[in-house]
Amino acid sequence: MEITLTTKDWLLNAGLSGFINIISANAEKKELWEIKNNSFTFDIKVLEHFEDDFFNFFIKKYKNVLTFSKLISVEKIIDDFLEIEKYSETEILKINDIIELFKTKLKLNSFVSAYDYIRQGLKEEILSDEKKLKKIKTEKKGNFSNEDVKNNLFLLKKIISEIKTEEKQRNHVAAKNVAYSVINRAWNNVSFFNPSKTGNDIFEEYREYFVQPAIDFLNENKNKMTLSCSLTGIKTKYSKRSIAFLNDMGYDIAKKTSHGWNHQSEIIISPLALLIYSCIPAGFTYLFDNGIFVNANSDLNELVRINNAISYKVLEEKEKISQFIESIIDELGDYRYEISDIQVIRLENLKYKFQSLSKEKLKKLADCKNELQLIKNKYYKNEKKEYCYLYDLVDLVIEGKQLKQFLNFLCKMYIERNSDLNYSTEALFSILKINNKMERKEKLSMEEKKKELNELYYLRQKGIEFRSRYIAKSGNDKKIETLTFKLLESLRAGNIKKFMDEILSVHMYAGIPVESAFVKAISDEKAFYNAGYAFVIGILGKNNKKEGEENEE
Repeated sequence: MEITLTTKDWLLNAGLSGFINIISANAEKKELWEIKNNSFTFDIKVLEHFEDDFFNFFIKKYKNVLTFSKLISVEKIIDDFLEIEKYSETEILKINDIIELFKTKLKLNSFVSAYDYIRQGLKEEILSDEKKLKKIKTEKKGNFSNEDVKNNLFLLKKIISEIKTEEKQRNHVAAKNVAYSVINRAWNNVSFFNPSKTGNDIFEEYREYFVQPAIDFLNENKNKMTLSCSLTGIKTKYSKRSIAFLNDMGYDIAKKTSHGWNHQSEIIISPLALLIYSCIPAGFTYLFDNGIFVNANSDLNELVRINNAISYKVLEEKEKISQFIESIIDELGDYRYEISDIQVIRLENLKYKFQSLSKEKLKKLADCKNELQLIKNKYYKNEKKEYCYLYDLVDLVIEGKQLKQFLNFLCKMYIERNSDLNYSTEALFSILKINNKMERKEKLSMEEKKKELNELYYLRQKGIEFRSRYIAKSGNDKKIETLTFKLLESLRAGNIKKFMDEILSVHMYAGIPVESAFVKAISDEKAFYNAGYAFVIGILGKNNKKEGEENEE
């Protein structure tokens, strides 16, 4: 039996994408499904042992961030330590860190409830071994018992061998780990999350609640059914199950009947739709309490490919979720000129945030690829000493906000040049170029773009030269900082008169003629900001690139 589903809203698309990711990870099922444009067709046989595919997918995808993986990965380090005859204090500290990690994590409720599913009696054995693990005590002279070290290492190795499983064996500890660190970011309260079921077999609980009902539903005779599933369009019976199990979605129609007309919900959800929704966490990419899904629904293949590219960069290349735009640009390539608007769904501190990325903005951001690379991993620390990354300006662009105030703030921070900053004037100049491109309304020729860019480089260079002349004249570095603050305040307020008064005054003081670009700025607001910020960035520091070195393609 074959079933065909098509893309709809972001919620179903995230579930579809996740469902496809899960079954495509099982090579034995590759002939049982097909994607064509916005449609996905699969044979009911893909649901055989789907519960195993479900958990194996998450365990493999999040192997680099799971607590379980961290415990298993130290086995090689332990083997290396066992080869050592005499330990240094540094090595003892590392061994103690490993012991602390195991003592803390082995007692996690999610782990403890899974031990006996690996082997009957393992729970008692692991908890007993955990108590035997003792940090290595060093005497005042730095002496310690070599025997204690070896005993702890052998005990750690024994624990690892117990919780590890063969490739085709169900790993209940790892499954519990992904359930409480990944899957619960999307849904909760039902199946293995039901408080009365937490001690049960996690694989069987998922199968019983989601997989088997979907199989039974698809095999059911539907001739006498009059209702249709709101999501799949397949005929179904009325059910009191809803999408209330999804975090921040819907309501429990069995408990809150008054929410529906005549105490009946008009949204009918089939068991197949519920199974697809349970796969939403496989469509998202999560890192701690944050996540992302890009709903590029003009083509299902593209939707899956873009989100998998983001996953790879975040989980394998350790990039930040906020750098998702880079993956979109890379994956779409020239296709971005045909694609429709994209919806970006972000999970931030377990709350959904929606952003719309128009194809026009996408094209412009693609043209800013070089500049975005230059601000990658650049940051400053706020008052709470939290890292704030310059790349987050992409959010401002998507939300339709200008970057000028953000640039103004960064320039003022740069003047102080304290240890909480990790960016240069090159990054500031890149942001100016990004803002210039994003605000560009008219379509320019390649020659016009090159001329506009060279003007920015020219004004920046004039700012560098002005700094040298001004300091030589005043003999005081502090005066140039005061001047820069004044110029930035005029730019922030959009006060062209005040800015020009300062420019004329300081140029007369330094004995330098005023650039004609500033005269033009009086009647052209865009030219005013371009000239002003390029000049100020020049004042802030030396340019290491030749004028016009980076031209637009």
